[in-house]
Amino acid sequence: MKVIDKMPYQLKKGNIFVVLEVKGKKGEKMNLVEQGIKGEVIFFHEAPKTMHNCVYSSDNNTIELGGAEMETERTIYLVVC
Repeated sequence: MKVIDKMPYQLKKGNIFVVLEVKGKKGEKMNLVEQGIKGEVIFFHEAPKTMHNCVYSSDNNTIELGGAEMETERTIYLVVC
């Protein structure tokens, strides 16, 4: 998986909203700490929406892509506290 762009936005009460533009395919994983995203993820969503959603693992702080089997550009939305 390749990160094309990362846009963090500070929210009220100290949370951070992060928009990640990535290029990847279903099943690829990204370590959020390696991307500078630390803390507990309290919301995550992958767009475009498909029958297979992304999966967050709090044990190792990774996101696994859902969506299409082929490599495409996607947007991942995260809220981190």
